[in-house]
Amino acid sequence: MEIFILILSSLISVLSPANFAADKIAESSIRSQFKQVEVLKVRIDNAPVFNVANGKIDKIRIAGRGFFPVEDVRIDTIEVETDPIDVERRQLFGRPTRVVLQRPLGVAAKIVVTKEDVIRALKSKVVADAIQRLIDSRDRQQDNQPAQPEPPSESPKQPEQNQPEQPRQPSRLEQIRTRIDQYRIQDPKVEFLPNQRVSVQAEIVDLKTSAVLKIRAETGFDILEQRRIRFIDPTITLNGQPLTAEAARNFADQLAEQLDVKRYAALLNVRAKILKASINDGRLELAGFLQLPAGLRL
Repeated sequence: MEIFILILSSLISVLSPANFAADKIAESSIRSQFKQVEVLKVRIDNAPVFNVANGKIDKIRIAGRGFFPVEDVRIDTIEVETDPIDVERRQLFGRPTRVVLQRPLGVAAKIVVTKEDVIRALKSKVVADAIQRLIDSRDRQQDNQPAQPEPPSESPKQPEQNQPEQPRQPSRLEQIRTRIDQYRIQDPKVEFLPNQRVSVQAEIVDLKTSAVLKIRAETGFDILEQRRIRFIDPTITLNGQPLTAEAARNFADQLAEQLDVKRYAALLNVRAKILKASINDGRLELAGFLQLPAGLRL
């Protein structure tokens, strides 16, 4: 979602009455937001042309392939199309770094990733960092929970003199957090299956002991309430031993909660919907809609 707002910000900030080649300038501005873009085309529709002087643009369309927002993470295809845009006129003439929307702006977007893109991402440092942040977040939530009062003792014990304080046992999450750097995802494989199902398998290698944990997961998916991915009949095996259906479901539900677009939309002060999620010709396609409110600064 942040990617689309970065793209729109890049586009609108270069629109000016003096920019007769605004589409080329916009392409350059978008490319600057990514590590790499393989192919990019921007089209700015505006009739009559002088409307841009009043801060009005009929439509912007973007299509490109091979977007690398960060190193080793590739998005095969991004397509964006906007509703008419109306921004504050004096912002255009002043050429500031940010402009203000005069009315809500609707944006339709489509993202496509291939299984090769997913495999590349699973090998990246970004994925390891994301796991680390998730563990840190859950550990903070655990630490912030109020302590449970101890039940009263029938015969209170007198404090022992010079008794050394017992060290606190680290929580399971703390143990994982302190050891996360010693693990590596190895030989990941991804398959897009019939009936909208996905299979992922990989080996988690302990770099200190060389122990290997083989993980295989398979699930179907659809869209729930236009805001989150719902995983259908997930299965997970660890070293060939299947988890119970309840354990697999709990894990899938936690992952789906992390992917809920409503959480990110609230942080960015926008409205967002997932309109479509499907597998076609070995590619995962996601289509969505963003609405940016009037008064938003880009």
